[in-house]
Amino acid sequence: MDATAPPPAALEGPQLRILRCTWCTMALYRPHLLCPTCGGGRLRPQISAGTGRIHSWLRIGTSGHTARQAALVELDEGFRVQGRLRDSLPGLVPVGARVRLYEGDDGADRAPVFVVNHDHRTASGHVAAFLRQVNAAARADVRS
Repeated sequence: MDATAPPPAALEGPQLRILRCTWCTMALYRPHLLCPTCGGGRLRPQISAGTGRIHSWLRIGTSGHTARQAALVELDEGFRVQGRLRDSLPGLVPVGARVRLYEGDDGADRAPVFVVNHDHRTASGHVAAFLRQVNAAARADVRS
């Protein structure tokens, strides 16, 4: 198999396509001609595992109804990507919470969508369970 060939498109589940420098192994999310770390020109396409943690929250826009929240997610491959968080109210999910990819990039300029990893065996899993209850209560209040 050619190392520069794109990964097979028939993989199951959501996908987040990345590039990996063959020289320094840096992972890159957006298209690049050269690696910004080492200047290498051999970038190999890969599929990210799509798991990571929330690094911080970003406020996009200036004010009022046009402002929105986005999460800056640090993926396990070592890079950060701006994305949205599904089924969670912005700011209620703590920084450091584990997340996984829910809806990947589709080649368009849309941000990937993540969900809180609901692993109840970890402390973040307990936080996620609590946040599900808070989010459900908040949605019920909005509907009534």
